[in-house]
Amino acid sequence: MNNSIDIKPMDTAIDKSKYEKLDISRSEIIKIIEPFIRQLPDIILDKAYTFTLPTSMSELLNDVTDSRHLLVNLINSDGASNILSLVKLRPSMMLFSTLAIASIKMVMNDLDSKLSIISGKLDKILEFLYGDKKSEIVAEMQFIRYAYTNFESIFKNETHRLATLTNIQASKRIAMKNIEFYLADLDTYSHKNTKNDNELKKLSDDILNIKDSLELSVELFFSSSVLEIYYSDNHDKGYIENTIAEVNAYLEECHRRNLKDIALMAGRWESVFNKDNKGLPVPLPKPKQHTPNPFNDVVESTSRRETINISKKILDNIQNPIKEYIVTENGDVYIPKQ
Repeated sequence: MNNSIDIKPMDTAIDKSKYEKLDISRSEIIKIIEPFIRQLPDIILDKAYTFTLPTSMSELLNDVTDSRHLLVNLINSDGASNILSLVKLRPSMMLFSTLAIASIKMVMNDLDSKLSIISGKLDKILEFLYGDKKSEIVAEMQFIRYAYTNFESIFKNETHRLATLTNIQASKRIAMKNIEFYLADLDTYSHKNTKNDNELKKLSDDILNIKDSLELSVELFFSSSVLEIYYSDNHDKGYIENTIAEVNAYLEECHRRNLKDIALMAGRWESVFNKDNKGLPVPLPKPKQHTPNPFNDVVESTSRRETINISKKILDNIQNPIKEYIVTENGDVYIPKQ
C-alpha cells in the first residue's frame, strides 16, 4: 500500500560511512516521535528503529491526506513481519512533515556548498558583474538566498509558500533572459575584430567579465529550478522528470555555447601574442616571449563540466528521494548518504 511504512528495530551500530546525521534537534524529534511511537504495540523509545517508506516522505504525506489513519508494518529483528497497525494521522503527519523538511534541507546543502549564488560573498560578486543587468541579478540572487535560507519556516505556511513560489518562478524566467543576453554578448564580443594588441587585451577583459556574469546567471537559473520543485510540493513523477530533463538540456546548451566562444578567444590570444614573426608557435625554451593566455584556465575548468556535474548530482538526489530513516534512542536521526 502506498500509505504504509515498515518499522524494525536496529540491533547493530549505525555504519557512519553509509549514513549521515540529519540536521534536526534531538528535543524536537523526541517531542514529535513519542506520540507516534506510543500508538504502536511492543515498541519502546530506548531502542533505535529504522523507518522504511514505500515512496518519498513527501509523497507519503500526500498519499495519506485523504485517510484518517496510516498503516504501519512492524518487523521483527529476524526480518519477519510481526503486526500491521493503524496509527492516527495527526501525530504521523507531525513526525513525517518534520523529517521531510529536514531531508529536503539536507539535499539542498549542495546548493550552499557548491554554488556562489548562495554562499558567495556579495562584494566579490559585485566586482565582476557586467553591464546594466547588475542590479537585477543582485536583487534576484538575494531573493533566492532568502528563499533558500528560510525554506523550513516558509514551507510550513501555505500562503507564504505559494507567494514565494511565484517569485521563484519569476527569478527563473529572469535568469533565463539574462543567460540569453550574456550568451549573445559573448558570441558578439568573441567575434569582434581588433586593430592591435591593446584592443585584444581590452576585449579579453570584457569577455571574461561577461563569462562570469553568465555563470552567475546560470547558477541563478539552476537554483531557482531546484527551489521551484521543492516549493511547488508537487510530487507527480511526470512533472519532476520533465522539469529535470528541461533543466539538464538547457544547462548543456549553455555550456556548449559558452565553451565554444571561450575556446575561440583562447585561440585568438595565442595567434596574436604567442607566435613568432613567421606565424609559428614560440619555442618552449623562450618563456620570456610567452604571454600567459587568460583563457586557458577558463577553457580547462569549463571543459571539466564542474557546474554541470554538480547540477546533475543535485537533480539525481531529487529524483531518488530518501526512503529510509534511522531514529536512535537518543533522538538522533540518520539517513543514507547521498
